[in-house]
Amino acid sequence: MSDNSARPDSDGGKSGTNAPDIDDLGRRISALREQKHIQERKNHEFDANPANAGMAQAFRVGAELISALIVGVGIGWALDQWLGTKPWLMLVFFFLGAGAGILNVYRSTGLIGANAPEAGKNTEKGNNSTDSNDLD
Repeated sequence: MSDNSARPDSDGGKSGTNAPDIDDLGRRISALREQKHIQERKNHEFDANPANAGMAQAFRVGAELISALIVGVGIGWALDQWLGTKPWLMLVFFFLGAGAGILNVYRSTGLIGANAPEAGKNTEKGNNSTDSNDLD
C-alpha cells in the first residue's frame, strides 16, 4: 500500500482544492464577528435604556425587602422551636426583618436620590441656569 494519500501536498495543503474551504471559513468568521458585534450593540442599548435601569432597581428593592423578611421570620421560627416560645420570637424577628428590609430600601433609594441633581443638570454650553453659582 502506498501512503501518498495520507501526506499533504507539497505546497503545504494550499492546493486549489483547499482554497474554497479557506475562503468559506473566512466568510463564516466574518459573519460570526458581525453577529457578535450586533449582539453587543443590542446589549449595550438594553443597558443604556433608563426604563430598564428603573425596572432593575425595582426588582432589587423588592428582593431586598422580601429576603430581609424571610431571614427574620426564619431566625424567629428557629429560636421559637429551640426555646419553645412558639409565636413570640417569630413575631419579634418578623418586625426586625421588616425594619432591616425598609432600611435597605431607604439606603438604596437614598443613593439614587444623591445622583439625581447631577442627572438634572443642563450640560449645554452657555446654559448654566441650574448651577448654584447663579443663585448667589
